[in-house]
Amino acid sequence: MSSPQYRINMQKYVFRIHPLNTYQLSFFPNYEVNMYKKLNPMIGDRVYRSKGLVMHVGVMVDRDLVAHNSPDNNVEVISMEHFSQGKKVELKRSIGVDPTALKAQLQRISEENRRYCPISFNCEHFANELLGTKDGSEQLLAALLVGSFGLTCKNKWLGLATAGATGLLLCNGLRKYSTT
Repeated sequence: MSSPQYRINMQKYVFRIHPLNTYQLSFFPNYEVNMYKKLNPMIGDRVYRSKGLVMHVGVMVDRDLVAHNSPDNNVEVISMEHFSQGKKVELKRSIGVDPTALKAQLQRISEENRRYCPISFNCEHFANELLGTKDGSEQLLAALLVGSFGLTCKNKWLGLATAGATGLLLCNGLRKYSTT
C-alpha cells in the first residue's frame, strides 16, 4: 500500500506533499526571477501583492514557492512568479521560522481541505495559521470596524461599502513592509 500524496497544481509544475514532510517537484527549472531578487525572501516570510482594494498574502515555503489561499483554488503552493501575477511584491520578514515545522503545518492545513471563505478563512487567516498565530485578518477587521461607521449614513449600504473600502486602504497603507 503506497502512502497518500497531496497534489498541488502549479502553473506548469506539479508539487506533491508527501506524508513525511518531504517535497518533490515533478519539474522545476533552475532559474531566478530578477523581479524578486532584491527582496531576498526567506522561508516563512509573508509576501503581499495588490488584488484590487486588498493585499493578497502568501507565505514563502521554499525557494521561489509561495503557499496561499484563494477563492479559485483554496490552499495551494505556487511559484513566486505565478503568485505575483506580474505585480510588485512586498515582503514582511518573519523571524525564527522552523522550516520543518512550517512544512508540517502546511501539510496539516492542506489535509483539512478547508475552503476559502472571506470571513473565516481568507488568505490572511491562512498565512497567520501557517505561521502559528491566530491573529485573524487585519484587512477584514479594518473593513468591518471602519465600515461600521458607515452605518450611520442615510444610505447604510453605501456608507458601509465606502467606509469599509476606506478601512482597507488605511490598513494596507499603514502596513510596514521589510526593506531587506
